[in-house]
Amino acid sequence: MENSPKRTRKQKFHETFEEVFELSLRTLSRTDITALRLRQKLLQKPVNRAQIEPVIERLLELELLDDYNLAKNIATAHPSWSKLRLKQAFYEKGVPKDISEEVLADIDSEDELARCERAFSKQNVDRGALEDKNYRMKIFNSMLRRGFKANIVASVIDAEDFLE
Repeated sequence: MENSPKRTRKQKFHETFEEVFELSLRTLSRTDITALRLRQKLLQKPVNRAQIEPVIERLLELELLDDYNLAKNIATAHPSWSKLRLKQAFYEKGVPKDISEEVLADIDSEDELARCERAFSKQNVDRGALEDKNYRMKIFNSMLRRGFKANIVASVIDAEDFLE
């Protein structure tokens, strides 16, 4: 039996605005992505590069591509993440820095405290063992590694309802 060459599927070259727009819509139907990530994906495809920017601009006009809402959705979907962890996620998703800063600015200190409390409650902390200094430091450091500020973690650990 002869080894026949592997058949590769030849990808169609997307020349027109409509073809690139349709390819973009198919990409967006699978996942929410930022304008930056869509641009990167399109550059990897056989498309007319001159059509990429006009397509992205049209998607932005139609609000089918919205970096701000994507960032807000990430922040809402992860209520136990710290501002630092959210900032990292925004960077990984390609959210522009100005939008990232705007969304993070909407999270005030009370929201950050609530996020820290949620993360703390997810750790299954033995509240009685919090009296032990070593255990307390272990939990404290764990919360710091999650990106919460020390003063916020301290206020959560010292909260009366966690010491009962």
